[in-house]
Amino acid sequence: MSVRAFSWARIVGDNRRRFDPEFREGAVRIVKETGKPVAQVARELGINPYTLHNWVKLDREREGESGTVGASERQELARLRAAEGGLGEGHSGLSPAVVRRQAAVTRGAGDGA
Repeated sequence: MSVRAFSWARIVGDNRRRFDPEFREGAVRIVKETGKPVAQVARELGINPYTLHNWVKLDREREGESGTVGASERQELARLRAAEGGLGEGHSGLSPAVVRRQAAVTRGAGDGA
């Protein structure tokens, strides 16, 4: 039998590590819940950062397709809404003096000044 009859997979072997779905989900959950960088979590788990990046990317795509909002996203929305509630209608977050000055500058620009 000639060397060409063997595929590289047979010669080199398939050295890929296999990860069960529970491990994948757990790794993605660590990235999402802790906010740690993918590379750091991958290093801590002893896996390739690109592998974990792909898992996180797939998870984000699945979440986008389902249209659901995660628990951490709901908490962030609640926090933002509470902060926005104290601002009042039409408040830009600027001090009144800055708003008046900006209005004066805007009016002066319209007069051809």
